[in-house]
Amino acid sequence: MLDRQGDVHVLAEVFDEWRTKGINHIEAFSPELLRILSIDADTSASAQHGAVKRAMLTVAERLTERTDDRKTRAHRTVFIKAAGFSRKSPESARERMLIAGEAVGRSARTAYRYYDDAVARLTRILLGEPRMSEGTIPTDDHIDVRSRTWVDLREDQPIISSQRTIRSLVDRLDHVIEHVRMPWWTGRETFPLKALEGCALEEPLKVGESTWQYRLRFRKPLEVGDEQSFATSIQFPSPDALAPMIGFRPRGSAYKAQVDLQFGNRRPAALEQFASRLHIEDLHRVPGSTLIHPVQARHTIEFDRMYPGVSYGVRWHWDGTNIGI
Repeated sequence: MLDRQGDVHVLAEVFDEWRTKGINHIEAFSPELLRILSIDADTSASAQHGAVKRAMLTVAERLTERTDDRKTRAHRTVFIKAAGFSRKSPESARERMLIAGEAVGRSARTAYRYYDDAVARLTRILLGEPRMSEGTIPTDDHIDVRSRTWVDLREDQPIISSQRTIRSLVDRLDHVIEHVRMPWWTGRETFPLKALEGCALEEPLKVGESTWQYRLRFRKPLEVGDEQSFATSIQFPSPDALAPMIGFRPRGSAYKAQVDLQFGNRRPAALEQFASRLHIEDLHRVPGSTLIHPVQARHTIEFDRMYPGVSYGVRWHWDGTNIGI
């Protein structure tokens, strides 16, 4: 049987210790905290340390889940700064709180209050639903915060542009490694990806029949909790090189996404917005998907919260016969 009141007390002590000492100066985490976070207590101290920080930074993203405004974002920032997640965090609790206050334009006194508000919310998030499964603790060095994708189909050479924002879960993060699957890009040995802003592109590498891997480097390394936005684009040589679908499959954390579709004179018979655990490409229509028609020249599709283990996206059907139109 779960001892909810006991766990509330455990978390209160943990968050108070982090505020006093800083998480980087905690030599060992209690078995109770590891249990709450579903972290294996038999792993090494360094592995536990990394797992706890990644788990808590991921949970901290959820502080803005219901109300994504300036104040709730300030609560998240103060928690990260005051608890000392960065390797550059000072040992002094007072100094960390001053830094936290400065980061959100508030006094240290207000930062103390924001910290208390943040940990109260974090406690409710951690204990208000089933235990975090192992798959929800990110193993990557960053998490996605939000993304926006533009698909321009007005010309004979379609263009997909993407802007993403990530948050670092480690110190000195200077790059991300990305994978993209292009089912209709078979037989080609080059991939026309360009870095637009916020990053520099290393040569894409073909790692499968229609899958490419590439590294995006940042101008300066990120510290724990830092955000980085960057943008890329792909120009296709012809419409038949682009499969009629944009999809996402989050890993480790939930995030928001938006897709902007711009059609020219030719319009598809319907758009299909989906969220499914099934293999999408094998289906004429995804069970439970939403059809949108008639199709206008421009459509914006929003995904308020995309969760790990689920595929999200939108397809455009040029011929509606396969989906019963």
